[in-house]
Amino acid sequence: MQDHYQNSSFEPSRLDISSSAPHDFVSKRSFLSSHGTIIFRPKQATFSSYKTKGESDLMDPYCKFKVGHRSGLSAIAKSAQNTPAWIDDIPLKVKREQYAKVTIKRRDKIFKGHRMAEARVYLDSVVSEGRVTTVVPLMKKDIVVGELLLEMEYTPNIKA
Repeated sequence: MQDHYQNSSFEPSRLDISSSAPHDFVSKRSFLSSHGTIIFRPKQATFSSYKTKGESDLMDPYCKFKVGHRSGLSAIAKSAQNTPAWIDDIPLKVKREQYAKVTIKRRDKIFKGHRMAEARVYLDSVVSEGRVTTVVPLMKKDIVVGELLLEMEYTPNIKA
């Protein structure tokens, strides 16, 4: 898997791991009190090797964030090329979940709901630090096809 990152402009961190294997570094203690809300703010995606035969340069991508059974969508980045940008706040409640799944989908007449890329974002850093900005590798069929600049902000539930 390390081979996929050699041509990339970022270094993968434990926040950016996209495999589904369990990881020992996830602190169970940080998730015991992690009931709260995380605001996901996708800033910009960069697709390096996405275009396939017959597809146009213009696409209308949007982001779908899923934490547990809760999900939220961003607005559609109209007529975006390989660097779509968003200005959305997507709040999702968290209850001890360890990661969020991010899927970037394409919304146009031909490829309605077509999955362009996806990533898994571990939530331990944002729960412990409160606010995190990170670059997440976007994968399609175990190949890195781009990056997503993502800002996350955690607000714990306060018991009265």
